[in-house]
Amino acid sequence: MTGMHKALPRGTSAKARKIARRILKPVELFLKLEASSGLVLLAAMAAALIWANVHFDSYEFIWQKYPIGFTLGSWHFERNLEWWINDGLMTFFFFLIGLELRREFSQGELAQFKSATLPIVAATGGMAMPALIYLYFNQGLPTVNGWGIPMGTDTAFALGILAILGKRVPASARILLLASAVIDDVGAILVIALFYSSGVDFTGLLVGAVAVGMIWVMKNLGMRGWPYLVPGLLLWVGVYSANIHPTLAGVVLGFMTPAVAGYTPAKLMELAGPHHQGLHRLSKETHPSTETMMGLLLSLRTIYREGLSFVDQLIHKLHGPVAFFVIPVFVLANAGVVLTGLELPRGTETTFWGISLGLLLGKPFGIFMLSFIAIKTGLSRMPQGMRFRGILLVGLVSAIGFTMAIFISNLAFPIPNVVNEATAATALANAALQKTSKLAILSASFVAAVLALLIGFLRPKVHAPAEEV
Repeated sequence: MTGMHKALPRGTSAKARKIARRILKPVELFLKLEASSGLVLLAAMAAALIWANVHFDSYEFIWQKYPIGFTLGSWHFERNLEWWINDGLMTFFFFLIGLELRREFSQGELAQFKSATLPIVAATGGMAMPALIYLYFNQGLPTVNGWGIPMGTDTAFALGILAILGKRVPASARILLLASAVIDDVGAILVIALFYSSGVDFTGLLVGAVAVGMIWVMKNLGMRGWPYLVPGLLLWVGVYSANIHPTLAGVVLGFMTPAVAGYTPAKLMELAGPHHQGLHRLSKETHPSTETMMGLLLSLRTIYREGLSFVDQLIHKLHGPVAFFVIPVFVLANAGVVLTGLELPRGTETTFWGISLGLLLGKPFGIFMLSFIAIKTGLSRMPQGMRFRGILLVGLVSAIGFTMAIFISNLAFPIPNVVNEATAATALANAALQKTSKLAILSASFVAAVLALLIGFLRPKVHAPAEEV
């Protein structure tokens, strides 16, 4: 107990601290679990489904009909809450994707060609085959625009499944999933930018270009932190004004973030030594001066800031808020599908089968077959500790589309503001297609998760690297 008292900040009640730790410890343990973000998403999905089916009117009013906006002089901007989430809040999700892309391409699995070939091949198969299956069912129909929906992978859910399987899955399977998911994200971003953005406005692009120039100058001046909010917001406005989905501004900003630490490990050791001695001297003083303490702590803060790349610092800060707030709120606002009768709206059957079979069959088949060919031809090598059954497992968990698939479905079948009979008909048709898309995504993701767990639990726990099959 004495040691615990010594570790407490001065003025802190040991008893109160003990009670607080007892209350918060289960929460901390939960947040450290790899599967926890997937469980939070699952809870958000369940809440959305229950809410929409118990009282759809309130669900629809809160997310789609409740107006939120602001006025500046004669200029007025107003959108519903769903728009603010999908186009505004989700920018942080895409910013995190941009940061992870920057890190992977600079120092991660995708930094070297030999390590990157298998994830690139796997992701290519996992994107192309679902799109082809969807096109097979919908070619020549008004629903053809949804071909990009089954291309996405929900990395949080997929990692959650692998975490549940534990030692039955080699660590290399998780690395392959993460690396291929990064490529998958690149593909999804390109699809959104090229095929789900229309009527590009060059004035908006010019504003975005000015913002990118500001970010480049600030980066080369070594600036970090809050100053980037100004050009970041300007970039978002420019991309939105250009009629490109504004969340892509987050990807651009993330990819431009510095990925190299200011100090090398050797430099850190050199700088940390005197500070360790300074702390040792201060520990012997009963009342060290504020100036001395402040100078020492500011120096330590500089060492911390320069010892990690800005990319790593931002990923560390944003991962929790995005995983446990941004994505769950998005799911809560978008996964509310009325299941009464479970009947598909007329004319949407091809959309359902294109998405569900694109995810459930296209993802695993595309990932497995192209990976098999790449390994057998020598283009790629089998990851250590994996067999082909492990690649099939990665393909199955990649079929859990969810967040990205729902996001693209909203872009593929947008619901316009009703101003006349034509837009009313389009709004009605696209609302039916969105409902069908979400039903297909939910059902296919559920089946893929169950199959992945069954195959995973049939595999013995990994105690040593498995031999190649």
